[in-house]
Amino acid sequence: MFANKSHAEAYQFQLKKSFDDAIKMYQQAISESPEHADCYADRAFCYLQQGKIDESISDFTQAIRLQPQYGFRYSCRGFVYQISNQTELAAADYKKALSIDPKDTIASNNAPQLLQKSTVPLVNPAVIRAKILSTYLEFQKRFPSVDDQKKFLHFLRNGAQNK
Repeated sequence: MFANKSHAEAYQFQLKKSFDDAIKMYQQAISESPEHADCYADRAFCYLQQGKIDESISDFTQAIRLQPQYGFRYSCRGFVYQISNQTELAAADYKKALSIDPKDTIASNNAPQLLQKSTVPLVNPAVIRAKILSTYLEFQKRFPSVDDQKKFLHFLRNGAQNK
């Protein structure tokens, strides 16, 4: 269940996919209940949705520190490691998750993928969305007017030629 009122409010923001607001409320929940693992784990999911891999791993690690005998925490962090191509760390977390809970669905479904020698990198759609948004915002900063944007896009399509 929820650690406190802030945790419950943060979760409502998360359900609405308002991740920035959720993260702020999770921070408040953590300051009120710093030893409640769910606050960190839930915030880790928000960070993951934003493509903030390091922050997500950090929060899952803190949740594991607070609740080391809960296999699901390891499988969640393992998944983040897996999508960021940190396969050795992912495999270690999946192994730990399965040692705690042999029926852990995330670990049992994803661990076999790590055993295959795949050259195709695992891609997280949230990471791609975050990179696209970041690129778009940078584009808007560099070319604030619509006319400048059109000129630049024309240049990209046609090269240096004046068509």
